Amino acid sequence: MKSLINIPLLGRAKASAAALASAMVLTGCISPIAGPGGNYTQAIGGSPVTANPTPYSKGLVCMGHYARQSGVPAPRIAVGRILDYTG
Repeated sequence: MKSLINIPLLGRAKASAAALASAMVLTGCISPIAGPGGNYTQAIGGSPVTANPTPYSKGLVCMGHYARQSGVPAPRIAVGRILDYTG
């Protein structure tokens, strides 16, 4: 296997361009804006999308309303490692 150092500059540029083009093509498959029902895409297999409110939901909705009214960007919250026990 060749190391990145031994690959000529033109080869590295082509590989980088191919990786960038692939990433750009894949981003076209995802919409960053939710539809009117709150979904970003169609459900797979006809499974219904259901609400899953938590004790934090009310506070998060409040933060979203405040951000919209104040003209500031809405907060982005990431949650890691949610296991899927649906079957």
